[in-house]
Amino acid sequence: MSLKTRIFVIAVIAFCSSVTLVNRVHSQAAKPPVVPPHPVKVVKPDCSVWQSCHGIHGEVVVIVDVLTDGTVGDATVDKGDPRLADAALRAAKLCRFRPGTLLGKPTSMNFDLKCQF
Repeated sequence: MSLKTRIFVIAVIAFCSSVTLVNRVHSQAAKPPVVPPHPVKVVKPDCSVWQSCHGIHGEVVVIVDVLTDGTVGDATVDKGDPRLADAALRAAKLCRFRPGTLLGKPTSMNFDLKCQF
């Protein structure tokens, strides 16, 4: 192979490598680095006749820790009537999520779950 042909082949390989690298960086930049969890199954609180929350109306915000498998780990009441808290926590523990991601990898994240009574 002549010297000109070798230089041409090296130049083509370098050009293709740089285009591939630029495309890879550009495609990664198009994805948001953090994607929050998304509810896929929301359970409504049970406030039937014999429950302590029966007849009470309002909203309770529960902060849930959505684990990497989409289940709920810890849950705490952030806002709302304390008489509704137990029912809201029980319902929140039964909810399921599409887990949040950080740079495309599932990551545990908090989610504010609003329970309407």
